[in-house]
Amino acid sequence: MPLATKVSAIRLRAPPTPSIAPSPWPAAEKFQVLLLMLGHKIAPHKGWEKFFTPSGRPRKVHKCSYCEYTTLKTSNLQNHLLVHTGQKPHECSFCRKKFRTKSHLQIHLLTHYKN
Repeated sequence: MPLATKVSAIRLRAPPTPSIAPSPWPAAEKFQVLLLMLGHKIAPHKGWEKFFTPSGRPRKVHKCSYCEYTTLKTSNLQNHLLVHTGQKPHECSFCRKKFRTKSHLQIHLLTHYKN
């Protein structure tokens, strides 16, 4: 059987129906289910690939010891832990207001430069 025929046979094959009871789907719905299943085989579980290396090995996932937060980057976990500890290590040199992240401090600094 040529390859093109094998591929089309795979695409057109309906899901197996139980021999005990008749299928609850009309023929058109069977084809829609088949297309959904084929799409799932082509692009399964989008978003999960970031948890695995290109070779398929799992990446290290960092977990918060206070809540259910998980991340792939250590720096993200360190920033997240500041929420639980209440620390605000970044301080404005003009008004002494403190921030958890450097980016929030930089946004705040714009208020001083606008005046």
